[in-house]
Amino acid sequence: MRKNTVFQTIMMIVLIMATTLLIKIPLPTRGYFNFGDVAVVFAGLTLGAPIKKNGLRIDNDHGIWLAFLAGGIGSALADVIGGFAIFAPMTFIAKALECAWAALASTTKGMFHFLALVLGGAFMVLTYYAFESLTPSIGLQGSFSEIIPNLIQAAGGFLGGKIIFIASRQLLTKEK
Repeated sequence: MRKNTVFQTIMMIVLIMATTLLIKIPLPTRGYFNFGDVAVVFAGLTLGAPIKKNGLRIDNDHGIWLAFLAGGIGSALADVIGGFAIFAPMTFIAKALECAWAALASTTKGMFHFLALVLGGAFMVLTYYAFESLTPSIGLQGSFSEIIPNLIQAAGGFLGGKIIFIASRQLLTKEK
């Protein structure tokens, strides 16, 4: 594994953690909206993207695993630092899956690209629903009330992450 790949993964962990912690909009339920999902999708698309070297496309074999780790670690650390440590394990799984699906999306085109991004958001929502329904202080009713806010969070992450990824790629190609 190249040093710049490790550095890029660490930077994505920090980006995810920072965007999750810095701007929080409280919800009337229990959680809050944040821009962490934008960073999660952006990180997945970036870490999973094929590498171009000397005009050749080289598949990024470990990009999906790096995205899994970056999405999970960055988001779980934000929970721990932000005072929601009890949610860190479920956040790790939910955001790791979302980020890994975004990384997989970066290796595809067309409908499969769109489907992988949607599945990433769906897995995030379903993971939170499953874990929260088993949490005694939340239960089935509480987890059900979080579905719509989590869907909105997933949609925002999809749109924002994709837009920032496209913009960053355009900036990088203009510099060369």
